[in-house]
Amino acid sequence: MIATRLVSSNSLIPGNIVKSVCRTVSRGREKDKLGAKRNARQAGLVDCRGKILSLETLPAWRESLRQAGKRLAVTNGCFDLLHTGHVLYLQDARAEADILLVGLNGDASVRELKGPSRPINPALDRAVLLAALGFVDGVCVFEDKRATQFLQLAQPDVYVKGGDYTLETLDADERRAVESAGGRICLMSLVPGRSTTTLVEKMVSTQGTEGEAAKLHLMGVVALQQGDWSQAHTLLQQALVKHPSLVDAWYDLGIVEFEQGNLPAAVEAYQTCLSHSPNQAEVHYNLGNAQYALGQRAKAQAAWLAAVRLRPTLALAHYNLGLVAQELGEPDAAVDHYATALQLEPDHQDAALNQGDALREARRLEEAIEVQTGFLKRHPGHSSGLNNLVATLTQARRYEKAMQVSNVLLEQQPNLTNAWINRGVLHQRQGDMASAQRAYQEVLTRDPAHADARYNLGMVQLCMGDYAEGFAQYEARWQTANPIFVSSKHSSLPLWDGQPLDGGRLLVQTEQGHGDAIQFARFIPEVARAGVEVVLQGAETLRRLLSEVEGVEEWISPDSKPTNCAAWCPLMSLPHRLGTTLESLPAAPYLKAQPAAHMTGEGLKVGFAWAGSAGHENDAQRSMPAEHLAALLNMPGICAFSLAVDRAPADARMKDLRDHISDFADTAACVAALDLVIAVDTAVAHLAGAMGKPVWVLIPHVPDWRWMLARADSPWYPSARLLRQKTPGDWPGVIERVQSALAERLIAPR
Repeated sequence: MIATRLVSSNSLIPGNIVKSVCRTVSRGREKDKLGAKRNARQAGLVDCRGKILSLETLPAWRESLRQAGKRLAVTNGCFDLLHTGHVLYLQDARAEADILLVGLNGDASVRELKGPSRPINPALDRAVLLAALGFVDGVCVFEDKRATQFLQLAQPDVYVKGGDYTLETLDADERRAVESAGGRICLMSLVPGRSTTTLVEKMVSTQGTEGEAAKLHLMGVVALQQGDWSQAHTLLQQALVKHPSLVDAWYDLGIVEFEQGNLPAAVEAYQTCLSHSPNQAEVHYNLGNAQYALGQRAKAQAAWLAAVRLRPTLALAHYNLGLVAQELGEPDAAVDHYATALQLEPDHQDAALNQGDALREARRLEEAIEVQTGFLKRHPGHSSGLNNLVATLTQARRYEKAMQVSNVLLEQQPNLTNAWINRGVLHQRQGDMASAQRAYQEVLTRDPAHADARYNLGMVQLCMGDYAEGFAQYEARWQTANPIFVSSKHSSLPLWDGQPLDGGRLLVQTEQGHGDAIQFARFIPEVARAGVEVVLQGAETLRRLLSEVEGVEEWISPDSKPTNCAAWCPLMSLPHRLGTTLESLPAAPYLKAQPAAHMTGEGLKVGFAWAGSAGHENDAQRSMPAEHLAALLNMPGICAFSLAVDRAPADARMKDLRDHISDFADTAACVAALDLVIAVDTAVAHLAGAMGKPVWVLIPHVPDWRWMLARADSPWYPSARLLRQKTPGDWPGVIERVQSALAERLIAPR
């Protein structure tokens, strides 16, 4: 079973970790320079005089002006086009000299001005538009905070600065750069003026159908940059009617459709653009954004991968790839993508935040703590950073330090939901279920429907034996962001409400681990006795075992489509639908098998399962180092068998059963031939208990909910004996008690 979720501003383990992780896909309209110029020519914008420059090409261009005897006026800024005052300002600035050069601040500045929820108009888009409109003779794009270098290279005769500046308030470095070149400074105000659309109409050639399309396209871009989505949509569609292969118009139409929330139409527009011009990184990037917004994560991932193949320096795409890799359960890949994004854009705060959480998800805990601590040094008091550090410290079992950080966070933000959820997980990991329950209730007092809080509270209630409330809250797992639950939802059948189906069949899907399926199979006969035919869907390794459970009419594989089913229900939701309480648990045994003939040997036949799947999120706590078994294997009268099918026997004295086991029916046949099973919390323990075989379950200090608290027996499995760690990690103490119990068993008559 999946443990309680830690929420990170990404998620923890015995409690849903609440994620303050930045889950916002980076958005932006990115065009590379060559592609923008090429596409502009294809659109018919061939009459522009402007040259698009970089800091590298600027000196040679400036020298050509000197040789031609031309005086240069320079201005710079973000120029969030098309503010009509900016248009008139540029016309006035151009009158100050023979040539006007505009410096455009890079996209980071525009993002900062507009905020994360607004689309940006990348500098290169604005450069192309300025040049196309013919207002300027040159446009130089430079990265943020390089305006001084731009002025030093441009060496202007006149520096025109717009806004409410005085010589005293002008940036001192910019002023020195101009004066050192012998230039003068001209201060101007921005004055509102006439409609920019009118200027566009006058300045773009309208010769022929392609010319008409070019004019409509450019007018659409102006409307787009002014945020008039309806007008932009109309103009771009008109342009495409006249010129259906106008690549940039399809691209811009995709942006407009996206901003209006027409996501399928945005995808179609971007795909049409790529059908004409497949090697445009920015189109693949925006296509991925639209697909991600539609919930098509795998397709979005493919689109962003195409974008970075075409342009490896596209930091936003690397960030998004990290985000979607986390959501698809690929944390190591996410770490690499975030690292690349940070190499390209070191100040990308969200990438730095998520990188630490991805390291936690990859169980690279020391690295995660180092990254998260470094993040907090750069961003002291950052609430999501603090919350994520609590999650990682909790997972690393550094409980004292985690509590210290949690206290700081809750003192700073006492109403922060995710902080209370991770506080609950922290208490839960230490076995303090009452305090964990209070933490989750703190969240639910303000937000009764909060999925992570309900899910985690349900786990606590189940651990404390309150099955009616616990299973009800456990249903909230389907509303959490955990990809295991999200990917398990059945999309076509209605969810069963526990009522009779009037003869229709019920599809029951196994979920989570094999042990969960074995434990909860006991509820299927209860459903069948209520007159409902059950079609059970699960892994092939369980088919022969569970298809024999009373009430299973048909077994289908996970990739098969059910037929003649009226509803579906997750297997682990059956106790809630049936109103199960601790007192009404269906009894074991409910599974059986014929003993395997190959299980021969002298003495007490004992099967050992000392470790579970390494992929389990809590495996470090539930599995036991193999060397602890030596004390038991040294006891005379023990005939030992290894029930671990994914690893070699822990000791040469164990009989290796791997050649005899291909599925759980084979394992059941082996268990049937044993006198005793000794197992940690794995599927083997559930199998032995479900068969009524004596099983000693070795439990970590803080147990999974099903083993409850402080009990030596299990209401789920009457044949089970529970041996618990008295302190965290105390496997030697558990083995000592097992050894004493085995000694008693060996001298008792059989």
